[in-house]
Amino acid sequence: MVRINIDYSKRNVLELIDSWSNEVIDDLLNDIKGYTETKNIRDIELTLQSINNIKKDSFELKQQIMKSNSILKICSLLDCELFNETESIILSKIFNQELIIE
Repeated sequence: MVRINIDYSKRNVLELIDSWSNEVIDDLLNDIKGYTETKNIRDIELTLQSINNIKKDSFELKQQIMKSNSILKICSLLDCELFNETESIILSKIFNQELIIE
């Protein structure tokens, strides 16, 4: 039997969202480095806007997760394009067990 501490699961999922958001933002910051070399101001502006959107979306998602009172609600919140291919990672964080979905 597996016992789930929902607060611990939420904390794990929030850390996962932070990690993924930071990875995407790091990639976008690297893109900006390339744009500065070519002085491509339009792409720099668009990329900065994307970074701000990611930060905003991540914050809002984390707020919703913190307010969740069930694992099902947390899973439904994570059912978006960014997370679709990562079910086993999300469930591993929720259950605090390494899970493999076949």
